[in-house]
Amino acid sequence: MTYTKRTCHECGKRDIQPNMNEQEISYRSGSSKKSVSSSTVMGALIGDKKSTRAIVDSVLNNDGRTYTRTKRVWICNSCAGIEDELPQPQKVTSATKAAVAATEPEKKSGPGFFKTVFKWFVYLVLIVAAWKMLLSLLGFETSS
Repeated sequence: MTYTKRTCHECGKRDIQPNMNEQEISYRSGSSKKSVSSSTVMGALIGDKKSTRAIVDSVLNNDGRTYTRTKRVWICNSCAGIEDELPQPQKVTSATKAAVAATEPEKKSGPGFFKTVFKWFVYLVLIVAAWKMLLSLLGFETSS
């Protein structure tokens, strides 16, 4: 009787399926965040409620969503902590390091406080400049 050979997700060792353990791991697959485009800013300058709400939401709710997925991987008995075979020396390669790094959960790191403040300061300056330009096009005088 022949068994299917599986590759260990941790160390890369190939062995028959009865000597391996199947585990389910989760990993980060992507992220999303709210953004403001130039058309949203122009809509807010005109007075559109939906555009104004979108700008306010993106300023106040700066966090995004992180998407995770799960997949089933095979782990050899020695990596799983089951010692029923002789220990064998393991080679550490760049592929092994990349596989271990891919399975480790990533820390959620945002853009940082100062980067966010600077971004919204630039948005504010652009909104004020656009507002002044709109008022001057409509014939209203601005005192500054």
